[in-house]
Amino acid sequence: MKKLTLLFLLGVCFCSCSTKLRPVKVIDGKLMGVLPLKDGKVTYIVTETVNNASDLELFRQTRRWAAFRVASPSDVFKLGDAVTKDVIGSGYFNGIFLNKGSYAGPLGNYVVTVECNQGAYRATLSNFRIDHLITKTGVNNQVSGYAIEAGTQLYNDKLVVEYFKAIDRNVQSLLASLKEFVNENAATNIPSAQR
Repeated sequence: MKKLTLLFLLGVCFCSCSTKLRPVKVIDGKLMGVLPLKDGKVTYIVTETVNNASDLELFRQTRRWAAFRVASPSDVFKLGDAVTKDVIGSGYFNGIFLNKGSYAGPLGNYVVTVECNQGAYRATLSNFRIDHLITKTGVNNQVSGYAIEAGTQLYNDKLVVEYFKAIDRNVQSLLASLKEFVNENAATNIPSAQR
């Protein structure tokens, strides 16, 4: 009988600790009206023109940018393709913001690809996953890495929107840093032999 009672209590604890997700709304083609969706997945796609830059120079500069900005630069160099001029990697985001005197927000990761062509590149950030949620009470380590589109553990839509806005600011900042780095460094156009 004691074993049965113990087993029952363990089962209750296990069930109450499992991650339960609540669906999030799609408003105007965006998750909660904030994060852009493509084919049901949060995806950012930006195409930038860089005048007089070859595909090789753009590839070189995006790889250099990735070496400073992505989670594992060595993966970029393994996955990048000098023939197609594609840079592929993963990065971390933090959607941390100040909420009523304490920090809150999601921590997670994404996949970034940058395709380089003559005079332009296209950056795509996708496969966003939430790893942890920071709340007033601390880090929620019960989050086990779920796709951001799968739902949320939060029951306050206003807070979900704030979390998503923080992620959006982080992504916009990342894309702006890519644009600035590539434009600044491709513009110098120093021949490879002189670098």
